[in-house]
Amino acid sequence: FPPCLRNFLFLFPYIPPIACCFQRRMQINVATNSPFGNSPLGNSFSAVPFKQSDFKPAIRQQEKEMTSEGNWLVGDDSLGRVPIDYPLERTSRIIAEPASVIANRISNCLCLRSIEADFDNKRAIAKCNTLDHVRFRIRLFAPRKEEDGQRTIIEVQKRRGDTISFLRDCRAILNAAEGDGVDVP
Repeated sequence: FPPCLRNFLFLFPYIPPIACCFQRRMQINVATNSPFGNSPLGNSFSAVPFKQSDFKPAIRQQEKEMTSEGNWLVGDDSLGRVPIDYPLERTSRIIAEPASVIANRISNCLCLRSIEADFDNKRAIAKCNTLDHVRFRIRLFAPRKEEDGQRTIIEVQKRRGDTISFLRDCRAILNAAEGDGVDVP
């Protein structure tokens, strides 16, 4: 290698395609105490071919770790009913699943999207703040008396901040609550 390339390889031995989304596993050679083994350049770094199995998306790994139980523990009996004179926002949905499952999905979505949340388990309310300084509330309701079955009403209400950023997060939260997966920004 020419000297300028040797210096470059020394400073930047390997730059991953997306540093935050991939993890790299290295095996250290015990004899040389180098993660790159015996190199023709001595102790300087050299390019090493990697297999596709050496890389693992970190996001998928986080999703697998977080599927067990979220931070928002809502019991199905703790939900209040929607008052008759209370108009629901356009950012609400009726989901035919128990509130505990929906709260777990929402908690995981908030965690993956780096949204700070303060959970009130008794009233089934989550007060959220995003990195874009958007504040909103997520509230879970039981259906009205005339509606029966195991259904849950979820409402996301913007309190303060940018509307476009709120709608992006709101759509991701509502999709995650329905079980459509998490949209990571």
